[in-house]
Amino acid sequence: IASSINLYFTDRKRAKGALKNPGDLEKLMEEQEEFSIGLGTIKDYSWKQLLDLDACTSCGRCQDVCPAYLSGKPLSPKWIILDTRNHLLSLQAKGTLNESGANSISAKMDQALLGGGYLASSGLRSDGSYTNGGRFRAENELVQSAALKIGESSEQRILGEVIAGEAFWSCTTCMACVEACPVGINHVDQIVGNRQNAALMHGEVPGEAQATLKKLEKQANPYGDPKDRCLWLAGLDLKILKPGDSVDYLYWVGCVSAYDQRKQKIAKALVRLMHAADLSFGVLGEMEGCSGDPARRLGEENLYQVMAKANIETLRSIKFKVLVANCPHCFNTIRNEYPQFGRISETEEVKIMHHSQLLRELLAQGKLKLKDVGEDLKVTMHDPCYLGRYNDEYEAPRQSLSKVKGLQIVEMERSREKAMCCGAGGGHYWMDLKIGERVNVLRTQQAQETGAGQIATACPFCMQMLEDGVNLAGLDGKMTVRDVAEVLADRI
Repeated sequence: IASSINLYFTDRKRAKGALKNPGDLEKLMEEQEEFSIGLGTIKDYSWKQLLDLDACTSCGRCQDVCPAYLSGKPLSPKWIILDTRNHLLSLQAKGTLNESGANSISAKMDQALLGGGYLASSGLRSDGSYTNGGRFRAENELVQSAALKIGESSEQRILGEVIAGEAFWSCTTCMACVEACPVGINHVDQIVGNRQNAALMHGEVPGEAQATLKKLEKQANPYGDPKDRCLWLAGLDLKILKPGDSVDYLYWVGCVSAYDQRKQKIAKALVRLMHAADLSFGVLGEMEGCSGDPARRLGEENLYQVMAKANIETLRSIKFKVLVANCPHCFNTIRNEYPQFGRISETEEVKIMHHSQLLRELLAQGKLKLKDVGEDLKVTMHDPCYLGRYNDEYEAPRQSLSKVKGLQIVEMERSREKAMCCGAGGGHYWMDLKIGERVNVLRTQQAQETGAGQIATACPFCMQMLEDGVNLAGLDGKMTVRDVAEVLADRI
């Protein structure tokens, strides 16, 4: 029954790629002396999040597709939900969660049925631990021991006291679990909610991620001096926009493509293509800051909101019709999450496009003409999570590549909505937990199985992870990784 009810109450007004908005923190701080952010104890869970717990059928589909679980990390999205539910029910069985409105006899019957029946059948002992060391929970040993102390107190923090913190920090926020769940559970909301509480209320963030967050706070990017953001533009005929300027297309470059020399090739390829199509476009230059995606996924919601508001103000100072981003994380954040804090245009609704969507459109309109370079190429397409599962865009990169003569696309067994994450999301590009296998190596091996000599992708983060995967898998010289824009630009 709970499963059907949970599907009925799915939040269809929220954009699929948007995290739940905890509210404007600046206003909350002005209006309230004390408040809590995120999910700390079970008492912080909303009615819908509690319904998510009750709706779980223990089918394990989420666990079967989780890159963290499959690579030997302590995370199982299934047991994040079930351990939290068992914690809730244990407290209810003891009568310590809240005062029940039921009469004393029915309340005692309810507690007896939970404690002596349901929870015992779930393998939970009265001391809050699982029988047989939790070995029945999963083949992954770290998941077996991830449950720490269930049902001790309603004041227990879920992250770190009920469930091992490493389980929450292992998540790449790829949404594979949410996509696979047949009853509408949003595991990612609960995981990031716990991260928010840990980061903002307790100052707990993995050490490697702290350095990135400090850079974002200090210089609005995770790399270096904001003045270096335009160095990649040397020798390019490209307009750097200033307040009051007007263009048809605003190219949002993103930090990775602006600062990292390898990813700059993606940006330069896209600029070549936009020039070839004779588009009116420009970039923000030093005015552009990080979209804030890493901060938000790592739980630093306050920093994210500060960055989002600054970027919204900057975007509102320019007149443009279309914003184009080659980074799916920037694309998703600006398209689906910035509207939570205001419009990015003062005058009209603007279109937000991923660069693969723009390239598909320009090819269809005949504005881009590709030459035949006489090369036969077998390519496999890696779907970025934040373009695919977050925004349901799987065809634009493939349709763009399909216009290349001599190029054959061969699909991995796990592709499109079932594609495996590269391992970079959820802030993992900026931290290495060094637990289990590397997700990027597993994904690279899946690409190798297709017999393709090249992996095509449409995300600078995926490119880095897959290039590292090629190197770690010993495939240098046998397999290359290229962005869709690079493949097309070679044929202009």
